Amino acid sequence: KMEASNSGENVVKPGMHQFADPNAFETLNKHQESKISDNLERGKKWTVHKEDYEALYKRMDNLCDQTQYQAMIPIAGSDNWFADRSVKQARAICKRRMDKCDSMLKDLETEKNLFQNWRKETMNLQNSTEDGATEIREPYDEAEELKWKEEHRHKVREHKLNKKNNDTDENDEDAEHWRRLDELEIQEELEANDVSESDEESEDFSHSPPLSDDSESNEIVVQDPSFKPPPMQRRVSFGGV
Repeated sequence: KMEASNSGENVVKPGMHQFADPNAFETLNKHQESKISDNLERGKKWTVHKEDYEALYKRMDNLCDQTQYQAMIPIAGSDNWFADRSVKQARAICKRRMDKCDSMLKDLETEKNLFQNWRKETMNLQNSTEDGATEIREPYDEAEELKWKEEHRHKVREHKLNKKNNDTDENDEDAEHWRRLDELEIQEELEANDVSESDEESEDFSHSPPLSDDSESNEIVVQDPSFKPPPMQRRVSFGGV
């Protein structure tokens, strides 16, 4: 139980226990009994309304049995109570009113059970207090509470700002790292392209056929226009007479 004290003075010293005030239990019991009694009275009224609507609904089922009925219709002073509805429409209205009564009775039953449970717990607490249980009371100062809330709000704001600044610094560092990685990847690709081009040139030279001496001489003859081949010589022999 918390006991408020606007004066700021401690009702009970820290670590000290005190028996609950019997007058507080008596006041609480009276309040709960009053609520339960009020709940029961409202339940009776809504039960009567439901019974009236059920009788009217049943009466409208028998209206189609005869063509004429005796009725008393006020001539004056009727407080403007007039209706222009068919029996079918009146039955629908009556059905909605009956559903409303059921809903209210259900809510009242839930409320009654709630107050009865509270009253039961109050009685158990009162009995346990009489058996030697203690009540814990804590001091409450409204000014100190407002001061603490303001300080807490200020600290939360500072924490959020610091977290936002740290996130910004980390994002800048991450961007610098990613930029450096991109540069290294581009440099690596350029070096790989240079190596592949040099390999292709070496492969072209390795696949060319080797030059022989004859081919070199033939190339010289073809390329030098002043060169003339030596005349052909034939050896002729004559037989003796």
